[in-house]
Amino acid sequence: MLSTSVKWIRNDMRGAPVINGNTPGCLIAALDALLVTGWGTTTALSVSVSGGIATATVNAGSSFAEHAVVWVDGATPSALNGEARVLTASNTQITFATTAPDGVATGAITLKYAPAGWEKVDTRTNKAVYRSTDVTGARFYLRVDDSNGLFARVRGYETMSDIDTGTGLFPLDAQIATGGGYWHKSTASNTTAIPYLLAADAKLLLQAVCFGVANSANNTTTAVFGFGEGVALNPAGDAFATVLSATGSIGSGLQYGGLSGASTDSATSGAATFARGWQGLGSAVYARPVPEGGNVTMLSGSDGTLGIAPGRVDGAIRMARMMLKDQATNDLRAVVPGCHFVPQVLDNTPFPTPFALNDGAGALAGRKLAAVPVGQSSGSRSGTAFVDVTGPWR
Repeated sequence: MLSTSVKWIRNDMRGAPVINGNTPGCLIAALDALLVTGWGTTTALSVSVSGGIATATVNAGSSFAEHAVVWVDGATPSALNGEARVLTASNTQITFATTAPDGVATGAITLKYAPAGWEKVDTRTNKAVYRSTDVTGARFYLRVDDSNGLFARVRGYETMSDIDTGTGLFPLDAQIATGGGYWHKSTASNTTAIPYLLAADAKLLLQAVCFGVANSANNTTTAVFGFGEGVALNPAGDAFATVLSATGSIGSGLQYGGLSGASTDSATSGAATFARGWQGLGSAVYARPVPEGGNVTMLSGSDGTLGIAPGRVDGAIRMARMMLKDQATNDLRAVVPGCHFVPQVLDNTPFPTPFALNDGAGALAGRKLAAVPVGQSSGSRSGTAFVDVTGPWR
């Protein structure tokens, strides 16, 4: 059976919340859908199984995106219920793999896009706190203040007693101006719908929002940011390697702190932070996202370390893992799962549409990779990073 551990939401999916610069709380709506509730619920007209493949028929316009994960409920036999990755989709049907026997299912069968299984532990007007439910992880808290139309303020906590109070803050106020890092939603206070991609597994959330589209449809550049646990490099584990990746200011250096390259070693600009240093002492420390191979100061797809892409000799596009290190000590601490860096100068013309899915190759064969247009600002595109929406990430 295909892995269903990675869930993703894109702005053009049916029922996906709209993000714009005129609606405080709109990012929280998208996070709720992906992490907690799911979205796009519909009732199946019929579900039948043949040879391990289920075919669900729905009303026209109520179908689901290929390669997304759906949640099936209310079916008999019960083997049909639960998560399934969409194999094929049309306007009225989807197919997915199942262990259910051949035949026609009965019951009031509903389908929706499946959530990633996090919990929302507190909520107030335009504020929310999220936490992984995976008990094998550190389960630190992500606080999102989405009160501003143009951006959300985000901060991690080790513990929380209410939505505004907790211990083990990252970043600290001394590291980034009071309120936490910035996840930008829009560069203008208007109702222009913003393209976005959010993806998550049980421990890590990745997000990319093309905030500059509010000013011009051509300003699609963004960066990959996120919150949660990477794959720790310490064999004994590293609970405090939970990272918050965000920008540290408004209006400039909008890629800094991102997981898609061109990170900075400037404490005033680099806004990625770990909960603590790798020895578990003290408080929050700056983290620096770096590619495993390639130039740390370059964005994915604008780095000539390995020449051009596709390569003239083998036609390949190289993919490097993104890593996280303590900025002050240079100690590598974790791999960022799901986010891939191109250490080449990439021909971006095959990837004109933000977050369109592409076939993986080599070690990523059989996976779908969403193309993320990246750049130094909200307007000028420099390259392309890729987010794996198939998984598993770890």
